Parts: sequence; structure tokens; C-alpha cells
Amino acid sequence: MLKLFDTCTGVGAGFPLASLQLGGFEIIGFSEIDEYCCGRLNKLYPTVNNFGNINEIGALRKLIEQPEIITASPPCQPFSIQGKRLSAADNRNCFPALLEIIEQYRPKYTCIENVTGLLNCPFTPGSDRTYFEHILKKLFRSGDDGEWRCMASGSFASPFDRKRLL
Repeated sequence: MLKLFDTCTGVGAGFPLASLQLGGFEIIGFSEIDEYCCGRLNKLYPTVNNFGNINEIGALRKLIEQPEIITASPPCQPFSIQGKRLSAADNRNCFPALLEIIEQYRPKYTCIENVTGLLNCPFTPGSDRTYFEHILKKLFRSGDDGEWRCMASGSFASPFDRKRLL
């Protein structure tokens, strides 16, 4: 059983649900702050700890078991073509904390899901480099390799068919 820690979990219908449906995973924790989502997680996964705000997990690091896989669905608003694309300048950007957790735990696998706009979103408005390039460099510096693919969410039985970056 792979020990899975999921961040920016939402209602738990993404990576956590898929892990239960596929089998072979033990969910060892979540990181979610939205009140409605937290309520749903408590009902759907009553034995799994929710460690709260990903940006404050540093203080709780020793409480989390060693994950073998970290999954994440960080808020997409900082990178979406539908928004202002403030990227690193947006306080909803959870990637710095997520990358810190990945570097701290060094899981065997990491899977991150977001909007395809992340691929070409500037690091900050007007910047020549992209935030995606920043993410890949951070992963590479900590010894990780990255692969990515754009896929239609409808391919995974989602009720909506939007392109997602994995």
C-alpha cells in the first residue's frame, strides 16, 4: 500500500477518491482549509487527519507519516487565463509550500493537477520567465525529475470536460 498525502484536497473527489477506487493506497492525511470542503472530508474520510493550511504545515511536519506519494490540486486562480494571472504575486498560490513539502519528504511519486494556463503564466506579471519553469527548476534542484501532460478531465469520468495539466 502506497501512503498518500493529498494537499489542496477540496472535497476529496480527485486524487483521494481515485486512490480508493484503484486500491493499493492508504490516505495518511489531507491539507484543506475551505470550511465546506473540510465538512465533506470529515464525512467521506472520517479517520483521515486534515492538517489544514498547506502554508502552515511546516509546524506539523513531524506529525505526518512519511508519504510515498504526494498529490495536490493547488488553487488555479493565480494561473488561469480567466483571471488576473498574478502567479507568484497571488496570495492563493500554494506552490511554494507544496514544493517545500515535496523537498522535505522526498516521496517516491508526486502528482500535481492544475489548469493548462500554468504552462505559460508569467512568474509575475510582465516577467519573461514562466511560473511553470520556476516549478520545474525547484524540483530539479531538489533531485526530482518532472514529466507533464495535458489531458481532458472528461477522460476520467468528470462531469465537465476541461483540459488539465498533470
